[in-house]
Amino acid sequence: MDSVRDQREVSNHQLYTRHLVCLSRRSHCPGPGGTCIEPALRLPHRAVAALKCLSPGVVDSLGRRTVNRAADWLKQAHRDLGAARDSASAGYHEWAAFQAQQCADKAAKAFVQSLHGAVREHSVTDILSHLPASAQPPESVLDSARELDRIYVATRYPNGFAAGAPADYFTEKSSRQLIEQASHVLEFCRNKIH
Repeated sequence: MDSVRDQREVSNHQLYTRHLVCLSRRSHCPGPGGTCIEPALRLPHRAVAALKCLSPGVVDSLGRRTVNRAADWLKQAHRDLGAARDSASAGYHEWAAFQAQQCADKAAKAFVQSLHGAVREHSVTDILSHLPASAQPPESVLDSARELDRIYVATRYPNGFAAGAPADYFTEKSSRQLIEQASHVLEFCRNKIH
């Protein structure tokens, strides 16, 4: 009994922390080996299979049916980019960098939502890399995503560096570059959605 429950918890955790859950039926939405990710969080996670298995019906990590909220994610991505610019103007370059990363994160999630998917991931690179072949971003967008992923933790926590606070490591130049990277990801996602 405990091993079954433990196995289910591991499966559920994998689905909760990784990519998509699809409501499609096996008969019309095959993943690798003719299987499909099912809604009740009963099957182990298969990131690539889940992303190939998009359908109009989406469930969240708790198995609840959701609606396509791509516009909401995209709107917040734009606001995060504005906040990054404001933070940089005020001299809070570590926060500008983090907000730039958040902009790209939300833009990527907006794109996944527009494909009728849902994602519980913060690595922009992972989200974009697991898109279906027809939606794959160019290498320049993935390069931008990698730059933003590198600073996800370091912008907020002093233990991201050997000494000093994040504010000591982020400059006007670095925040400006990261804001440009975020803009690049945002534009790619926005253009794919619209």
